[in-house]
Amino acid sequence: MNGNTRVNLVRRESDDRPLGSEFEWADRLSLRRLKRFSGLCSEPLKHIPLSIDTHLEYSCLILDPVCYVGPDWTSGPLKVLEKRKDIDLVVPVSNEAAVVEQRAAPPFCYHTPHLLDLACVAFRKTNEGAYLVHQRFDPFIVVCRTAWLKQALGKYGLKGLKKSVAEGAFKGAVALDTYVHRYGAMYDQARPDLLSRVPPGIIKAMDVGCAKGVFGAELKKKGCPEVLGIEKDPVLAKIARERLDRVLENDLEELREDEIPGDLDLIVCGDLLEHLVDPHRQVRRFLGWLKPGGTLLFSVPNVGHWSVVMDLIAGRWDYSPFSTLSGTHLRFFTRTGIMEMLVESNYTINRMEPVIPETGPPGTEFMERLGKAGLELDLDSLKAVEYIVSASKLK
Repeated sequence: MNGNTRVNLVRRESDDRPLGSEFEWADRLSLRRLKRFSGLCSEPLKHIPLSIDTHLEYSCLILDPVCYVGPDWTSGPLKVLEKRKDIDLVVPVSNEAAVVEQRAAPPFCYHTPHLLDLACVAFRKTNEGAYLVHQRFDPFIVVCRTAWLKQALGKYGLKGLKKSVAEGAFKGAVALDTYVHRYGAMYDQARPDLLSRVPPGIIKAMDVGCAKGVFGAELKKKGCPEVLGIEKDPVLAKIARERLDRVLENDLEELREDEIPGDLDLIVCGDLLEHLVDPHRQVRRFLGWLKPGGTLLFSVPNVGHWSVVMDLIAGRWDYSPFSTLSGTHLRFFTRTGIMEMLVESNYTINRMEPVIPETGPPGTEFMERLGKAGLELDLDSLKAVEYIVSASKLK
């Protein structure tokens, strides 16, 4: 038994768009990885009820449509099923799982699909063959015997089967050597990294791209009396209105100059500028909305991060949702580009802080190789995955 065993591969279509505007990119990447790393599996099917090839002994049921599998991802679960005939199903571990026994941290931070590949391989080597017999599962991926799946679907239907697996109706196991990436609640983040950098004494603030208004709500708790929001997604804007004082459901770049009063103490853009057609123009427009001395606080990804540079040298530029190379990003920044944009727009830069996550073995090795090649390196830029910037309107 090995990862080359042919299996039925069945992928559930999403009933909604859980990642908003990023969903199409996530869906596309998920399918691409399933096909790439399941070369000897049957073609992924996107509809249930389904026709299952009973000539294939094993099946993989993908119930989270935007999870990302890694190389040889079926190997661990299939080995467990072969070894334990008393087990009905096997599930992998993930960074996001409702069941604690299925939660696992990757061996190092990954910022690109290429790094996720390396993380999955390293994770398997460290935990080779390990599994945990358990009863209740988060069934985002279920690897099982085909005969069992046909019988279970016939008895419970898809929704009933998913519920039964979650409630412990079957004996199963967690493949502790198989790591899968999943997304959490991406639009429910309070952004403590930005919140901690809000200057004192803010009376009126605006969160641009406010999503569900979680950050703005925390800002109000911190003592800001009035928080406005701008959000073009109607679903997110409706939720944000329950938390903020006023929410404009608009595309930021289509707003007229006079639609925002020029009395703001603070404008916050959490990972927003890179999504704009002309961020330089918009940063200048913010000046008309800020009081003299008002603050523009924003975070922006750094395209000069070593993970992007490493991929480029290898001929890769892989779009991945909620990353430096998100498919919805229209513009890309380095530290120098950020500084030039602000200075040319007549801001005073208060602070520009790099966010430097753990580098991990791939990044350390890559930067060492660059150094040995005699290249002139900006290590601070290579290590920074994004920058958090505070700038003020000149008084």
